[in-house]
Amino acid sequence: MFLLRNEPKIVDYLRSMSSQFCLYIGTDILVQCMSECLLSTEDQRTKNTLKMLKDAGSTLVLTDSTIGEVWHHLRATHYAYVNNYYEIDQYMKLDIVEEIKEILIRSYFNSKLKIKPDIISWNNYISSFCTYSRDELCEYLINDLNLDFESSETTEMGIDIEKLQSLSNKIYEVKGI
Repeated sequence: MFLLRNEPKIVDYLRSMSSQFCLYIGTDILVQCMSECLLSTEDQRTKNTLKMLKDAGSTLVLTDSTIGEVWHHLRATHYAYVNNYYEIDQYMKLDIVEEIKEILIRSYFNSKLKIKPDIISWNNYISSFCTYSRDELCEYLINDLNLDFESSETTEMGIDIEKLQSLSNKIYEVKGI
């Protein structure tokens, strides 16, 4: 979170160290970038922060499992829109939009009501940055954010599967799952 606040002292510190960074970009950051897609370039804070880090020499990594999480998030958000907002889409007002918990749906309505009124549908909004295809989503994120892709095989290299499974089981026990 501190990375996204763009505090001058933190940004300067990160700039001085950024060529040594290898950052694995998580789902939350990627969804935030997607939600900013129709904002003006200067208002795309998350994307601009990633670009600044990349320009300073950082390695920004997108893993196969993260793509899966983003894709599932996109599909879940689509179903949330269809089930909860489709029928009232034309009646939405800005004061209601701010209460929507799904960031992409909130971004869609903000874009439609404030930024680009020519976005006439949810599908037009989604297609402005990708489709529901997992491969196209991956390609979009890699190209748009200039990320390095890491396959599951590479990510799992050097991981002791038995220790991983043991740790997973302990977490499940603690959570009561």
